[in-house]
Amino acid sequence: MGNKQELKIYLIEENEEKHWVSAYNVEGATKQVEEFKDFLDIDIDNIMPKEVSKSKWKDHNINNTEYNPKVPGMDWEAMTFEEFMKENTTPCFFCSSTFE
Repeated sequence: MGNKQELKIYLIEENEEKHWVSAYNVEGATKQVEEFKDFLDIDIDNIMPKEVSKSKWKDHNINNTEYNPKVPGMDWEAMTFEEFMKENTTPCFFCSSTFE
């Protein structure tokens, strides 16, 4: 058996905005943000992803801005990063202060 890589959470801060992505490494985190750079108006040359310690995942929440109790998958109001990462199996852009 080989070593299975674990997804990590990275924080990207740019001006007043904060964005969180899951990725296996810093390069992957940068790639996730790069895919959304035009939508979020991010200067990709100036970002420095910072890993969020796994011990802090329980202290951060994701608020579902599209909450709808009648729609499967959208029927949650909030969850911790820890709860999200139990279900998340692929690198992704998952949270931003842009939408608060």
